[in-house]
Amino acid sequence: MAPKKPGNIEVERHPYGGLVIYEVSGDELDTLEKETAAISEDLSFALVGLSFGVAFSIALSTTAIPSDRTFSVFVLVTIISYLDAAYFGIRWLRGRSKTTTIVAEIKKRVGPLGEEGKELEPQELASLPTQEASRPGEQAHDNPR
Repeated sequence: MAPKKPGNIEVERHPYGGLVIYEVSGDELDTLEKETAAISEDLSFALVGLSFGVAFSIALSTTAIPSDRTFSVFVLVTIISYLDAAYFGIRWLRGRSKTTTIVAEIKKRVGPLGEEGKELEPQELASLPTQEASRPGEQAHDNPR
């Protein structure tokens, strides 16, 4: 191996055996972007609400609070925390299913493969012989498996 020169980076390449590419519209991409951001926020708020609810429940059950006003505040914070956890937890579950539905619609859109006039249906691909990926300047050859 030649000595490394400053500014040169050694790269090791591991090519894919195959790659499936899906076409996605700008609207679908925008929808996915919004949904995934909302989903992560909903999960975060649900977990924070649950954490507060559990913490305040433990505090109420293990500590004697002499002031009625303080006790009422603790109960109110506990109830609001559990409601927060429930509301955002439900939003998170619904949002997750929306994202899954959008991705399923994109994946379902697979049409015929191949050159125009010589298209192959997806079930025909399984019967084709496999080939090793060729590198630039090399010819592909059949891979006996």
